[in-house]
Amino acid sequence: HHHNNSSHDHDHEHSSEDSHEHSSQSHQSHHSHEHNHSHSEAEESNDHNFESVLAKMDGKDFAHLIEDMDGYLCELAGAQIRDGLHIMGKVPEGETMIDMLQALTRLSNLEIASLRGAIAALFDLDASELLENQGLRVRDAPPMLVHLADRPLVTAGDIIETIDELVKHLLALLQQEKFEVSSIAKVIGETFPHLEADAETSDITTTLKFVCTGIVPNLADTTQEITNLILALDGGFVPAGPSGSPTRGMAHLLPTGRNFYACDPQSLPSLAAWEVGQGLAKTCLDRYLADTGAYPEHVAISVWGTAAMRTHGDDIAEIFSLLGIRPKWQKENHRVTGVELIPLSELGRPRIDVTIRISGFFRDAFPHLITLLDDAVNMALDADEGTSH
Repeated sequence: HHHNNSSHDHDHEHSSEDSHEHSSQSHQSHHSHEHNHSHSEAEESNDHNFESVLAKMDGKDFAHLIEDMDGYLCELAGAQIRDGLHIMGKVPEGETMIDMLQALTRLSNLEIASLRGAIAALFDLDASELLENQGLRVRDAPPMLVHLADRPLVTAGDIIETIDELVKHLLALLQQEKFEVSSIAKVIGETFPHLEADAETSDITTTLKFVCTGIVPNLADTTQEITNLILALDGGFVPAGPSGSPTRGMAHLLPTGRNFYACDPQSLPSLAAWEVGQGLAKTCLDRYLADTGAYPEHVAISVWGTAAMRTHGDDIAEIFSLLGIRPKWQKENHRVTGVELIPLSELGRPRIDVTIRISGFFRDAFPHLITLLDDAVNMALDADEGTSH
């Protein structure tokens, strides 16, 4: 039946080819005119609305707008830009190695501090606060940091940019010294003149030692990707290892080229996921508060097993944050051992009731997380804080 209909359509198309084309062209011309006209009206309307909004702004509101735009541009400038697809078995070299090391040390790795955070602490700054408000104007930037930057540091984003430049400078000097642990003091002294004594006793030294003794040797083992592939094809044993994103505070996942397993359910949410989850919760609540003038009483979240594996628990961390609950990690391996209540004085807002919809796969793969979520909800429920919270 389908074949017959196709034949009929085909014959009909040929028998009325001229009139069909004319009709189609007329329709396209008319549609194009309407389409362009509606687009033009929409653009004029949007331009007019934008101009009217700007016209109603006072100096303070306009300054806030510029601050937000500057912060957004700083985020774009600081985003990690990949060098393209990885070539199997190829060890990073030269500038690529420096960029890789900077990405791997941008966040804390278990008990090892991030280089960005360690350098910020050297100048009595908090990297997390700077990152959250990159467009914020800074009136008292540390004089020594301004001297090292050799330019004015007007915003928090300018300070983060300077810190990232110092991180890159440290790693480049360390690369010139072939990542020898004995050269760390020299590298720090050349990067932070007049501050080397403080820098050598700070987390900077610990993190650079981790780079030299842990990350660089593991990156050198990238050749195992080819070796173990050939070994597997030959029926040999390929060593197992965890999976995930090493640049999300999980450099311990290296080297690559191993027979990786999805994740350790006991390690979710990871420390990096907890940072992301808190940010997600704050963004959600801030937007609702701006739209309605009040905090939401209920939030519903769908949780998927594959997403939990990929992000190491961003969604779970967001749920904990909304409830005002903090995960507790075992120091040695950063497995989650339980949860604890965040005091309202520290939380600074009401606890939010969360309805969680989980997939069947999540239920089967992460029973430990379901227990933690149940503990978190009961802990928030039993908190003696009054009904208003």
